[in-house]
Amino acid sequence: MIYSVFAILLYLSIDFYIKGKRDFFQLQYSWSTLEITGPIYKATLDSISNDYVKLEFNKFPEQLKVSSDETYALNGKYYFRCASISRNYQMLSFRGVHWINIIPKAKNGAITLTKVKLDLNQEGEQSVCMVGDSQLTWLSGKYTRKKIAEKFEDFRFVGNHSDVFNFPYEATLLNTTDAVLKTIDGIPLADIYIVYIGAHEEGVKNTGFNLTEIIQHFTNLGSKVIWIKPLGYLPLNKQNTVREMNKASLELLNTKNVEIIDLSAEIKEPQNYLMEDGIHLNALGHEFLVDLLYDKLTNPHQ
Repeated sequence: MIYSVFAILLYLSIDFYIKGKRDFFQLQYSWSTLEITGPIYKATLDSISNDYVKLEFNKFPEQLKVSSDETYALNGKYYFRCASISRNYQMLSFRGVHWINIIPKAKNGAITLTKVKLDLNQEGEQSVCMVGDSQLTWLSGKYTRKKIAEKFEDFRFVGNHSDVFNFPYEATLLNTTDAVLKTIDGIPLADIYIVYIGAHEEGVKNTGFNLTEIIQHFTNLGSKVIWIKPLGYLPLNKQNTVREMNKASLELLNTKNVEIIDLSAEIKEPQNYLMEDGIHLNALGHEFLVDLLYDKLTNPHQ
């Protein structure tokens, strides 16, 4: 009887260890190394929700520099990250919020804001760098790395920025191929680069050439590249970008160490996978994209 109880407890412990990090994402953070990295700022909680925080300061502290790459705490115990931050006079708004532990119950009143260092545990041996724009950072796009990490425990994300879950990556909201080329030497070395860019290329003349240069730069490092060719953008002002993408596709076809995910070829009913703007993938689109990435990463065609 004692052995049976012990066996059950052992099984439950192992099961929780395996599934706990998946079902309770907060367990994937390094709580033992948590530290405060800035001053404590006093504010008033104006409004709060599952994905939004708005604070009002009596006088905005000009020394407070905020970035969506950082982690924050309210009252020193409610930890969160966000997709974007905006300031309007004495008001500070955090959007696309991810609560790491729990959301405060208070809806208004005095509160404190601090910056903290709370690392995400990544133990994978293969380094992956996702390079792109709002298609990797905005709304449903912010879940892509998390879903990839759930499928590939051997992966470790790298980059100079961090998403709402603190997965590193190399993407900014309005990024362009021009901007990537200007900063490409500062992008961390990775075993695999996943490139998904093109939503903000209206002012860029040579998108196709830039893409080819970016991808060849990564392959010259000895890395594998997966280029996500966007689902043909619907707005009329994006048609030049679509043509440039097609040009890059012809250049990169059958290039060694380059895999292409052509979303236009994979998705037959784009209206079901795009947001209303006709540019960004919706939640269903990103789920489909993760499946396509899984196929490329597990069954390389080259």
